[in-house]
Amino acid sequence: MDKIVSCISDILGMHEETCCATDPTLKDILIVLGSGRSGEELKIAFAN
Repeated sequence: MDKIVSCISDILGMHEETCCATDPTLKDILIVLGSGRSGEELKIAFAN
């Protein structure tokens, strides 16, 4: 899962450099997913 999140984050970073900004909500989701938190912590983070 970590590799997938990392790849998506890298792709979005390259996209931002050449085109346009990534939606802030999507950036926040990727940060939370990449943080290594437990399933319960992710549920709490996404509930807010």
